[in-house]
This record gives sequence, structure tokens and C-alpha cells, in this order.
Amino acid sequence: MAARKWTLISLDKKHLLLALGNAREFLAEQTSNPATHSVLVRWAQRLRSLANDQLGLEAAQIHGIDYQTAIPETRWRNDAGPLGGFIAREWEPWRQEVREKVGDLIELEAWLRRLREKPPGS
Repeated sequence: MAARKWTLISLDKKHLLLALGNAREFLAEQTSNPATHSVLVRWAQRLRSLANDQLGLEAAQIHGIDYQTAIPETRWRNDAGPLGGFIAREWEPWRQEVREKVGDLIELEAWLRRLREKPPGS
């Protein structure tokens, strides 16, 4: 059973990495078309939202998944419009909030582990 669980987890990681890579390719292709920039910002906001939900945080903690890899940051940073604005305004706060939330999850797990290890009645 443990081998099967590991296989499922590694397949989930593989598929998530593939999905993020596909998103990055799509977003990079669309970056050259200014008419799509407002839609691309919505995609980026959705990725940020997914990174901050429980499953996204667990993917970051367990697998080291970084949802920001789906965004072509360098290309967007050079944009004078909404894409560059998104990077300037939201990139670092997004990175920081995920880091803090993953840290909180790690602390919570350690606290729960210590509670389970305590002898009953202590």
C-alpha cells in the first residue's frame, strides 16, 4: 500500500508540474498580444489563489511546488502595462504569503506531533 501511495503522490506531482509548465507556455505565448494582458492578469490572480488554498499549500510543503513558475516573470516584469504592474505589485507579497503559510503548516504539524508524543495525563 505504501508503494501505491508514493506512486499516486509522484503522479500527482508530475501532473501538477506538467500543468504549470503548460500554463507558463500559454501565458508566455499570449504575452506578446497586449489585447490579452487583462485576461493574463486574471490567470495570474487565479494561480495565486490556487497557491494559497489548502491543496496548493500542501503541494508547496510536500512537493516543493511553486505556482509562480507558471508565470513568465522576466517577460512580464519588462511590460509597462498590467503585466508589469502585476509583477511589481503582487509578486513578492505572493511569495511571502505562501512562505509564511507553509511555515505555519510546518509549525502546526510539529506541535501536533509533540502533543501525540506526550504521555496521557501530562
